Amino acid sequence: MILMQTGTGKLFHIDNSRHATYGYDQRLEAHGSKGMIRSEDHEQTTFQRFKERGSSWQDPLPFFFIERYRQAFSYLLNAFVDSVESKKPTQVTFDDGRRAMILANAAYQSLETGKTVTVSYD
Repeated sequence: MILMQTGTGKLFHIDNSRHATYGYDQRLEAHGSKGMIRSEDHEQTTFQRFKERGSSWQDPLPFFFIERYRQAFSYLLNAFVDSVESKKPTQVTFDDGRRAMILANAAYQSLETGKTVTVSYD
């Protein structure tokens, strides 16, 4: 688990496991004083089973990230090509990737040292 605090004091955490036996499980929730947003796992089918010994067994989640994000990768590639052809800036920038890498490196540093790490994007 990674626990983070923003510069304005907001807390968030990331829970991660390398392997879920029931498939590639990923979801997002954001809770606030005015409500919540949630993005659930994408399921292969809407098929569910209900039996005398239990209910709501579903088909396994897609296991590999390519299965889950094929359409998203296609949209991103098309958006990039559109940006190049129209000579407009891309929506996702080098700095977005750089900041993600800085955060990941800070998480590893915290794991290795057992200490809180302050992140700077400078």
